[in-house]
Amino acid sequence: MIDGRSHSHAALEEIRKGVVKRIEQGESPEAVAQGIGFNRRTIHRWLADYHYGGEEALTAKPIPGAPQKLDARQMQQLSRIIREKNPL
Repeated sequence: MIDGRSHSHAALEEIRKGVVKRIEQGESPEAVAQGIGFNRRTIHRWLADYHYGGEEALTAKPIPGAPQKLDARQMQQLSRIIREKNPL
């Protein structure tokens, strides 16, 4: 089995869309799952997502996290300060 976490979000999105397309063209979910090395339950979950949400449900979602506390200008200043204190 392949661990999907080893792929980028963009790559997983393409895999999901490709899997659904292959199944819509007549391949069985089990054969596709075995062929790409993903668990068949994962494939069925993608199919359900597609069924209820369309292709948009297969797109990569942003990773949630805390909002940035510093804006771009502040990040540049911080970077400059760090470089000054710790030159390579």
